[in-house]
Amino acid sequence: MAETDTNVTETTVTTEAENNKEETNAVSNEELAKAKADLARMKAALDKATKEAGDYRKQLRAKQSADEVAEEEKRVAEEEKRLADEERDKKLAEYEKRFVVADNAKKILAITSDEAIANNIADGLYGSENAELVINNIRKLVSKVTADLKAEYGKIPAPGVGSSEGPTLTQEHLRRMGYKERLDYATRHPDEYNRLMGR
Repeated sequence: MAETDTNVTETTVTTEAENNKEETNAVSNEELAKAKADLARMKAALDKATKEAGDYRKQLRAKQSADEVAEEEKRVAEEEKRLADEERDKKLAEYEKRFVVADNAKKILAITSDEAIANNIADGLYGSENAELVINNIRKLVSKVTADLKAEYGKIPAPGVGSSEGPTLTQEHLRRMGYKERLDYATRHPDEYNRLMGR
């Protein structure tokens, strides 16, 4: 019976992890759409600024000689290119960070199934050369803790079992426990055990 409960728990954890992966993919697609909209807005602003600059250049050309106009056009073109390159590089770095963090968060979500924790860890790992090593170590740690819990209790307790005052079980859960688990529970929590057994 404990093996069936473990399989149900593992299936539930796997299903939750798959649901979280789908939500993270939806968030990544949403971020991509937002990034495209930001780029389109920036392009429109750049086009407008370029048009205004062109109007001012026409007015200035009317007052300058041909050599001065050519030199000014060259200087303005170089400055516009430099500014556009800086802005592009800045935005690319920002989007690269978002996608790297989102990718690491997906990997961590497969381990923890808590989106807030996964995002915090992924954000903290950004820029680290050892991000994959850290994620693998987290995976190993969770596997070890799970194995230790299974070895000690025979199975992982169902979510919601226990509280700050001590474990709280239902009669159904107590019936599903193995002999060793039931004996251990009766020893640790005799009043609760007697209440559940109707004594």
